[in-house]
Amino acid sequence: MLVIMACLVSLANARKSFRQLVIQFIKPFMHEKKLVDLRGKSEGTSKRRKTRKKDVPVNSTEIFSASDKESSGTDGSIETPRREGHASTNMELPNGLNGRKIGKLCVYNKEIGKGSNGTVVFEGSYGGREVAVKRLLRSHNDIASKEIENLIASDQDPNIVRMYGYEQDNDFVYISLERCRCSLADLIQQQSGSSFSNAEGIEVELWRQDGLPSAQLLKLMRDVVAGILHLHSLGIIHRDLKPQNVLVSKEGPLRAKLSDMGISKRLQEDMTSLSHHGTGFGSSGWQAPEQLRHGRQTRAMDLFSLGCLIFYCITKGKHPFGEYYERDMNIINNRFDLFVVDHIPEAVHLISQLLHPIPEMRPTAVYVIHHPFFWSPELRLSFLRDTSDRIEKTSETDLINALESINAEAFGKNWGEKLDAALLADMGRYRKYSFESTRDLLRLIRNKSGHYREFSDDLKELLGSLPEGFVRYFSSRFPKLLIEVFKIMSVHCKDEDAFSKYFLGSSV
Repeated sequence: MLVIMACLVSLANARKSFRQLVIQFIKPFMHEKKLVDLRGKSEGTSKRRKTRKKDVPVNSTEIFSASDKESSGTDGSIETPRREGHASTNMELPNGLNGRKIGKLCVYNKEIGKGSNGTVVFEGSYGGREVAVKRLLRSHNDIASKEIENLIASDQDPNIVRMYGYEQDNDFVYISLERCRCSLADLIQQQSGSSFSNAEGIEVELWRQDGLPSAQLLKLMRDVVAGILHLHSLGIIHRDLKPQNVLVSKEGPLRAKLSDMGISKRLQEDMTSLSHHGTGFGSSGWQAPEQLRHGRQTRAMDLFSLGCLIFYCITKGKHPFGEYYERDMNIINNRFDLFVVDHIPEAVHLISQLLHPIPEMRPTAVYVIHHPFFWSPELRLSFLRDTSDRIEKTSETDLINALESINAEAFGKNWGEKLDAALLADMGRYRKYSFESTRDLLRLIRNKSGHYREFSDDLKELLGSLPEGFVRYFSSRFPKLLIEVFKIMSVHCKDEDAFSKYFLGSSV
């Protein structure tokens, strides 16, 4: 028995040795085969994953359900996209331009801008229309989908950049957008004498000789507010408002248009805010403090950014929170300086409200668009005259006392000292005024504007044309009068029919 067992052990060892010998012989071939198999398996898996990733289309069923009425890209409406990616073809395009053609879209090789997440903007044409082509990686499909959805929701508003359609190939999504002249940042830099501007050839006066914003600049800033108002009415928060994301129209008169909706977010019905962990980050230096802290996100975020943007426009490119490297920290700590706009009291009043660290204390876009900062000379004069009429024969001591309490801020101790001798001589011919009374200063403005045609030519030249020159004369001497009277009347008379047009949306 022991002999048999010994023989078996010897045989087993021999087989083991033989097996090891065979393995050593074929090992190189096995190793090569294994690598080939693994590589093939890896490539196959990667290819399948890659293909699966590429084949995920922008959710056109969900996105375009709101735009079924739009069918053709040739008349300015949005073109319903194809769900499958096109093969892009490199080719020489008309007019000697090089680029590629994807479906109805021609993308030229000329790059005109860049954004986050690998976004590049090119010149192009879509259905024969000159467009800006925003190219996004398909791996960022959610960003493209969200931007397209919100562009469609806000379509046809004159203060939102229009989208005409989109195409996609295996690697990218291409959004065809309205082509604009330049950004608001470019325009401000060009007009302030910067040599780093893309706004060449635009002839416009943004600031008057006295340093105040021109009617054209006020109009552009109001366009921005109108765009925000439209988005907010749809429940859309832009979340990345800054001068670089405001474009200036190419056709017709200058108009500001909001662009770059890549991180915009649409609130669900009846919701007023996103979660405390809302995704998407705005640009450094332009975010509200709650955005920097990743807190509750509401429409008020856009209003904070708007305050920074208005300051930027008025001051030819300055920022209320200082230099670039210190802005975010100053925003967190509520350190801003409005000294450089102190000569425009309406701007100080509005911007300080917009930059309030508590979101609930910031005004709405409706309030902003009706703020005296944006009032025309006609509306300013009308308001002062209506206020004078309102208090002329009133016995409401609360209202009278409130108006008389602002005289130190509105004009100092004696408003007569700030008027020209020719005007003082003319007003003294008809009645006496108390130079210490706000009510009498308002009465003077009302009376003289009402009898403007009776003035001598010299007095008309002194006061300027009615209403623009007339209003400028008094505002240059009493710059805080309008806003101080506005604050008093907003407390006492905003609900009265005669004053409703001045206080629409006046609730902060």
